[in-house]
Amino acid sequence: MKYVILCYSENTQPFTIPRQLSMVRGETLIGRTVRLLKEQGIEDILISTKDKRFEEYGEIYEPLYN
Repeated sequence: MKYVILCYSENTQPFTIPRQLSMVRGETLIGRTVRLLKEQGIEDILISTKDKRFEEYGEIYEPLYN
């Protein structure tokens, strides 16, 4: 099964970085999501974004249209 995580929002207000990259208890929100999916045996994870900072968390898919 393929899991798609949507991280395409460009609205960072009031943050200076995307919310998914915010640190909570020493772990980014996207990192925690990916870790929990992998703990359940899910390896096919696709992250929908155009921000290259998400590359370390999984395969990136950049949509052509918003």
